[in-house]
Amino acid sequence: MRTELAPILAGVKTLLRGIEIVHLPDQGIDLLFDEGVVARCRACELSWTVRNAHFTSPGWWSCPKGCRRSA
Repeated sequence: MRTELAPILAGVKTLLRGIEIVHLPDQGIDLLFDEGVVARCRACELSWTVRNAHFTSPGWWSCPKGCRRSA
């Protein structure tokens, strides 16, 4: 597992345990659950669904609009 994915995958596990929202400011996203895992960009608030098959693909955890993580 890539080290940059470790906090995201830990957040997914927390989310699946019933937490309503998981904030990952260092990754620039929040995680929510709505019939699946939903990532939301903290910069522009765009939301997108991330399927189980894509959990280990870093590109799926970045805003589709290309927003950058805050420094």
